[in-house]
Amino acid sequence: MTGAPDGAATPPAVTCVVRLRYDTAAVAGAVAESLAPDDGGYITTEVRGTEVLAEASAPDIMALVHTLEDFLSCASAAEKVASSLKE
Repeated sequence: MTGAPDGAATPPAVTCVVRLRYDTAAVAGAVAESLAPDDGGYITTEVRGTEVLAEASAPDIMALVHTLEDFLSCASAAEKVASSLKE
């Protein structure tokens, strides 16, 4: 994105970090892996032990809300699948 007059990239106006905690590192890894295809350059995910850390960025708050809604919906579905596999 180039919004600066000199053509330099303009940093996102808003960012948010989401931390999701799971019972095991295997579940955290499975959830993060299932979320990766939807990152689309607006959100990055990282696994740290039993946690998935996601950092979202957007040019404005409404775009960030949209990104987070999509991310959390996908995370919820991934969690349901992961929990059904361990039962």
